[in-house]
Amino acid sequence: MSELSQALGALKTLSEQIYEQQLRSEERLKAQHGRFNVFTTLLKAHDEVRLHTRFIHELLNPEGTHDCGDLFLKLFFETLKEDQALKHNNVRSKEPWEDYSEQRFWAGKEVRKDQGQLDLLLESDSHVLIIENKIWASEGDEQVARYCQYLESQKPKTGQVLYLTLDGKQAETHNNKAYLRISYREHIMAWLERCLQATYHIVPINQVIIQYQRLVKQLTGQQFEAKTMETIKDFIRHNPVIIKDNPLVSKAIKELHIEVLNRFAQAITESLKQDFSVRYRQHMKNENFGEEGNRGLVVEPLKSFYKADHTFEIWIEHNPWWGWAIGIETAYKKDQPISDEELNLLKRIYPRLAKVYHDANEHYSDATKTWNGTHWPCSWHNIIRNFMYGGEAISLMFNPIHFAEQVELTNQDVRTFVSRFKEIYLEEVTHMQGSQKQ
Repeated sequence: MSELSQALGALKTLSEQIYEQQLRSEERLKAQHGRFNVFTTLLKAHDEVRLHTRFIHELLNPEGTHDCGDLFLKLFFETLKEDQALKHNNVRSKEPWEDYSEQRFWAGKEVRKDQGQLDLLLESDSHVLIIENKIWASEGDEQVARYCQYLESQKPKTGQVLYLTLDGKQAETHNNKAYLRISYREHIMAWLERCLQATYHIVPINQVIIQYQRLVKQLTGQQFEAKTMETIKDFIRHNPVIIKDNPLVSKAIKELHIEVLNRFAQAITESLKQDFSVRYRQHMKNENFGEEGNRGLVVEPLKSFYKADHTFEIWIEHNPWWGWAIGIETAYKKDQPISDEELNLLKRIYPRLAKVYHDANEHYSDATKTWNGTHWPCSWHNIIRNFMYGGEAISLMFNPIHFAEQVELTNQDVRTFVSRFKEIYLEEVTHMQGSQKQ
């Protein structure tokens, strides 16, 4: 038997063991009524902004509806004091978190500044703390460096930029500016444990924190009991060939992921061809949202309702952290920047689309700012609610019924988005033309 065959055999056995452990864990949760989770009932487990950023903000906020004052904020600083964050070079920081505990803080979420939107901002008379929260999303252009610049602009106040990820990875956009790394796996879990101990007598809050802790365990791969993990580690110890050939397996999984994305794009194109012209779009400059070259589709109604000289297009894009989304992009596709007239038109369209999708899974960009030479998106809407990352995406390859359902869902959502955009566009063009005549 070749070494590769041996590795694949060991992986198959390991997968079977893990699956069996998952079934046992699921049965235990059923028996204990532990599967219910208010967070994942309402939102996706990885929803950075609407779930994690907002819940963490609510706990850290001394004015939060938990009515516990700065209890959770002080526990957060205690956690950071006990387990100091890492610098970019993996050296432990020596930040005097006890000084923070003595301050009275204001806590803001999704705070817009010239340097970008700060996920969490904590300010006192003498201190500033910025927390950039990343679950699976990639970093924006010079994002961490820009937040460090904002921190520098707040002098003489002192503070830190905390880069929060699942595993405490290094930032890619710091540009040699100082920042600190913390993780959900270590710091958030330890903080939540402190919060649980402090609220055992406050049942409503305690139960919600328990559910959020379970969610964080799931995201960080800590949902299995220690005994189960030891069984898995022991198997790998006795089958080291798994580790040796893991890059090869990972490469195969990535290629399968790309394969199913291509199949999905082709199926979407086929389903829309009666009413739309659909083509692959050019790559975005210096940024890659999707898999292998930022795959995306340009969708244009065969009976187009907008002027041919407009620079904007309707895009469907596979985004690695939000799934498939549709939105409006205004690019320099004709070697010309967006005109003032068109920008004003989009600035009127933008809030109306935002209002349409207020209760949907939506994300919006500032139509006045460029993103690597484009305005993407003026507005966008997540069109596939059950199709996301690696394992889930690849599973469509083995489930033709689910694949067809997702294609049909996308078809319907594209048509709905275009219909709403058409209605708003025509109304705003008419309004602007009327204003010009006056």
